[in-house]
Amino acid sequence: MDYTYKKIWLIAFPVMMSILIEQLINITDALFLGHVGDVELGASAIAGIWFLAIYMLGFGFSLGLQVVIARRNGEQQYSETGRTFCRTHLFLVAFWLFFS
Repeated sequence: MDYTYKKIWLIAFPVMMSILIEQLINITDALFLGHVGDVELGASAIAGIWFLAIYMLGFGFSLGLQVVIARRNGEQQYSETGRTFCRTHLFLVAFWLFFS
């Protein structure tokens, strides 16, 4: 495979922009809630940390799923790939429903 900096940049740039925009939204929320009151700003900060912790758990499971599916696919165990995907997908949906 031929990897160039341009190809890597074309993949990395949208990811970088999405993270930047997410941070700008958080900053904007903090600025507006700072004008409402200290209690509201503190509640938003605590809720943000709680959300981040839950999000990271789900994200970690999703990354693990990618590794397992890639391995099953590389071993050409396609039926096992489908089963793994379905089971983990159900787990992540249940995880999301439990914490939402």
